Amino acid sequence: SSMAQATRRDFDALPQTARAIGRLLSLAKDRALRFDECASAYPELTAQETHAQLQELLRAQFVRYEADLITIAHRGLHAALQQGMSATERATQHHKLASALTERF
Repeated sequence: SSMAQATRRDFDALPQTARAIGRLLSLAKDRALRFDECASAYPELTAQETHAQLQELLRAQFVRYEADLITIAHRGLHAALQQGMSATERATQHHKLASALTERF
């Protein structure tokens, strides 16, 4: 649909790191992540850089905040965010997600 194509264009226009974080959040399905969990998944970024990338996603309305938790803004976005992911990228992101969530327990 044209809506899906527009969503995809908006997503593709984001910085690469913002897209990666968006995909990570999408793979978490309906489970929201805390900021520190997003940050721990990308240790190469400073906290400020992670925050800036999340702000990009927020501005583009791909994510929303619920108290101190971050989640994909609505279910319809998952397909757009995960489209075109290679098996390698998906595996890498799942690994990052698992590592980030391990610290929760």
